[in-house]
Amino acid sequence: MKQSVLRFHPLTFVLLAVLMPGIPSLGAQTNGPATIERLKREVRSKPRDRSLKNQLAHAQNNDAMSLGNLGNWEEATTQMEEAYRLDRQNASFKENLTQVYLNYADPLYREPTRERSYQSYRHRESKRLVEKALALNSGLASAYVLL
Repeated sequence: MKQSVLRFHPLTFVLLAVLMPGIPSLGAQTNGPATIERLKREVRSKPRDRSLKNQLAHAQNNDAMSLGNLGNWEEATTQMEEAYRLDRQNASFKENLTQVYLNYADPLYREPTRERSYQSYRHRESKRLVEKALALNSGLASAYVLL
């Protein structure tokens, strides 16, 4: 009898690793953008509150992963960069940002366009994203494939 193998998107495991410590706060994550805006307002009113900044970083990370799962890599990149900026010590954020860069770069490089100048721009943008990913994790073999 042949066993079936489940295949998951690579970001699934990273997302689960990030979500596990924050499970009690997941109820507040039902509307990512609204939660993020509320937390941004709270952080502006209490800029020294590390707990609020941490909550905001986790909310942005979770939103970035949701956006990425929908294929919206541009917005996912923006959210993930902000999450990493707020908490550079979080290894999961660093790994997620690396993966978001690579997942955004891949279709830019691979999908053809009709306009030659636009194709050239897409290749330059793809290379820039891969270089950002390598700056975060220079040992990432999949990034070198895209260069």
